[in-house]
Amino acid sequence: MNRLQRALLGLYRLAVDRGMLDLPGARWLFEASYHGYKRLVEARDGARLQEFCLPGATVVDVGANIGYFTARFADWVGAGGRVIAIEPEAMNLGRLQARLARSGLASRVEVVPAVAAEAPGRLHLTLNPYHPGDHRIGASGVMVAAVTLDEVLAERGNPPVALVKIDVQGAEQRVLEGMAATLARDRPVLYLEIDDAALRAMGTSAAGLLARLAAFGYAMHDHTARGLGRTITRAEALERLRGRAYMDAVFLPAGRPAG
Repeated sequence: MNRLQRALLGLYRLAVDRGMLDLPGARWLFEASYHGYKRLVEARDGARLQEFCLPGATVVDVGANIGYFTARFADWVGAGGRVIAIEPEAMNLGRLQARLARSGLASRVEVVPAVAAEAPGRLHLTLNPYHPGDHRIGASGVMVAAVTLDEVLAERGNPPVALVKIDVQGAEQRVLEGMAATLARDRPVLYLEIDDAALRAMGTSAAGLLARLAAFGYAMHDHTARGLGRTITRAEALERLRGRAYMDAVFLPAGRPAG
């Protein structure tokens, strides 16, 4: 976690403890700060994903939160495209739907109120009151619906999926296991967060996740604001993670050119 992120979360914690988020405009101010941080710092290279979200495409956003990527995807795929946004937490869901309504993008997005996992059913969602992006599948918490991406897409006629973004606080491999048919059929581009500590809490690891992606036939690629570059080996990826809390990574099907 960088200094700016710690500062923003510190202010959010203060606002929660003092009940300030209920004041008029306070939550909007936090969201504006959050989106600015995502655009300028944490996800500044994310604009490069537009090349995979062509007009008319279907994109899936797993762990949509309040919609930073959902809104961008919806803008990029256009009126003929479709975004399936999966988000389980009630407050985030409300803010996500309000953002889409304000921006005129709601007709392009279907919001699924659930967690994505390896099997359908119900799971506990452990809430972090001081970090709205840190809710995660756990042993306790609120009960929420669980879906698999294969199930969600099959119910919608299996539209060809161009891109899947997954940011689920360590449950990334569980999501992948629930979309094996989609990976084999559509070979979508994957944009994942890799957080070794969070993955270990779920019973796997960064090394395990990278190995599973390789087994699915995916390779990590260098990812900067200038575009996608060469393939990154698992050893290189783990070295990049050393000393970092997490990193975002783009995975392409093996053999697919980066350009």
